[in-house]
Amino acid sequence: METKVTEQESRNVVLIPFDKGAMENLEIAVTTYVNERLVPVIDTDEDLKSARDLFNEVRARIKQVDTDAEPIRKPLREALDALYERIRRAKEPLSKLESALGGAIKNYARLAEAKMQELAQKEAQERLDRAAALEQQGHAPQAQEVLRQAEVAEARPAPAPGPKLDQRTFGKKWFARVTDQAAFYRGIADGKIPSFYAPIEISKLNTLARNTKGADLGIPGVEGYEE
Repeated sequence: METKVTEQESRNVVLIPFDKGAMENLEIAVTTYVNERLVPVIDTDEDLKSARDLFNEVRARIKQVDTDAEPIRKPLREALDALYERIRRAKEPLSKLESALGGAIKNYARLAEAKMQELAQKEAQERLDRAAALEQQGHAPQAQEVLRQAEVAEARPAPAPGPKLDQRTFGKKWFARVTDQAAFYRGIADGKIPSFYAPIEISKLNTLARNTKGADLGIPGVEGYEE
């Protein structure tokens, strides 16, 4: 069964201790003042002047209530400020622990990403060396297949290096660009670059850049860049 609380009952509910006597005196003063005054009937200019004077007086009384209530509010405000400060201090050890945990998680993610990059660079270099060796042995189709398999492996979604924080991922994508075509083709002629990169196969160079994740791809006239 729902119980209704009257206005008088709600006034008697004390949630926070305060100077109840001072507040009651303030309420009595306001009630007495209002009960002794009526809204005038304005028929003449003199009535209008009296009504305006009363209007300004009531406005002043409203401001006075705030002034008179300040000594009642002040200790409550100070008590509330003190409570907020205690709550802040209570949370402080948790905030420090949260910060330390976040730092540890980020550090682990950075180390995991570094290990993955190192492994990817090593695997990419091994594939490049294997393809170059096959090319020198006259097995160009097999060399092409080694690079094709590298492209397929690169296209697969990589496992997450570690926990993601704030929806952010670590690292960007790598691409390749030719900075010196003459140096590139001299490398082809000198046997420093497998011939399957010529004419300039930017998709294969991009795969190499993604695998090595660095500016130095080991190919003259070509560099990696991050985007």
